[in-house]
Amino acid sequence: MKALRGLLVVVVLLNLALLAVFLEVRGMRLRYALAKKQQQARAVVEANQALALAVARAKRPDALNRKAQQFGILVK
Repeated sequence: MKALRGLLVVVVLLNLALLAVFLEVRGMRLRYALAKKQQQARAVVEANQALALAVARAKRPDALNRKAQQFGILVK
């Protein structure tokens, strides 16, 4: 009976150890995935800022006049 109890304790402890390792590995994977998503989000924000700047420059009157002249449109 004591041997069975001892075996049960060992099995429970091994299961707890495996659970701890599994949770640690899962946590590391989630942190890695989060870091990757944050990097992608920063890249998207930077691209969006660059596009907003390009649009602002393209809307400037002098830029519009140059573009019109390139297409042969007379602007008064």
